[in-house]
Amino acid sequence: MIKFLIVGDVHYRGNNPKARVDDYPATIRRKLVEVCELAKAHKVDAVIQTGDLFDSPTVSLPSVAEMMTLIWNHSPVPFLAIAGNHDLFGANQTSIGRTPFGFMSNLRYIHNLQVSPRFYGSDDEVFLAGHGYDVDTDRDVEQYLAPADVLEDTKGSLNIKVVHGMILDKRPGFEMRHTLISEIAMQERAPDILITGHHHLGFGAKTVEAANERGKMVAVNPGALCRLSAHPEEMERKVQVCLLEIYDTSEELDVGAWMLPLQSARPGYEVLSREHLEVQSERESRIAEFLGLLAEEGDAQFLEVQEIITDIGNRDRLPKDVVDEALKRLGQAREKVGV
Repeated sequence: MIKFLIVGDVHYRGNNPKARVDDYPATIRRKLVEVCELAKAHKVDAVIQTGDLFDSPTVSLPSVAEMMTLIWNHSPVPFLAIAGNHDLFGANQTSIGRTPFGFMSNLRYIHNLQVSPRFYGSDDEVFLAGHGYDVDTDRDVEQYLAPADVLEDTKGSLNIKVVHGMILDKRPGFEMRHTLISEIAMQERAPDILITGHHHLGFGAKTVEAANERGKMVAVNPGALCRLSAHPEEMERKVQVCLLEIYDTSEELDVGAWMLPLQSARPGYEVLSREHLEVQSERESRIAEFLGLLAEEGDAQFLEVQEIITDIGNRDRLPKDVVDEALKRLGQAREKVGV
């Protein structure tokens, strides 16, 4: 039996996102330690991380050191990963060497599956390949398929593809770049198992009919390890990882996938706040109200604001060009809202 522990987006960073009220870096570290403990308890062959290990390609050196130390001290097995959009500069795969992700990969703290695919099992029963985020993600289904150049070499092996795309089980109902699981499954080179991140809410594990040799594809996205926003669905979501067990690949696809909720992940209402959203909403409301008053009062109200700016300029002895620029911008704003 071959086992993997699948971990979604981590977005490690050294400070708190606006929506978090706890100590976000400390929380992520606790979650990663629990992931490593689960890997040890279930005797997995490797941990698979689905991209966005970091929240930015410019995270601080102390944050990179914390991640490296954590993996070195706690992970009992190799840490396999691909680069997500937050791990790169501008969706540019060639920038990896200048990022924390590339730095850790070069030092072999993590293993980049896009650069070096791997076989697992005593007889190479399982083949793992990856494709990180780039400008063609969710525009070209090719990057979600089993690699064409190694199909002959992997014949008889169970093909696993690890990707970082907006892969969904159903259409989102609004305009957004995405790829449906069914669109991948209908391809002849559809992988036997598709593992993805990027979509933070996840969809668990789903088995669908496929046009590949085995006739089935298992798609897995356990959801992100992090919560970055106070979206209602994020507030309710359970943080979990996936234990993937491959029993026998000789004749048919025989895979088990179990979602394991993290005990260290506190409920959303304890760590997330919508206060910043309410403040932003109130601010936008006040701006809209002010602009509405300008429109209602017409030229008289505008002239009052114009006089205020002129008076401030005279009182503070501001350069004439500064006052003129302020009046010019006010006029442009007035024209925009139809005053």
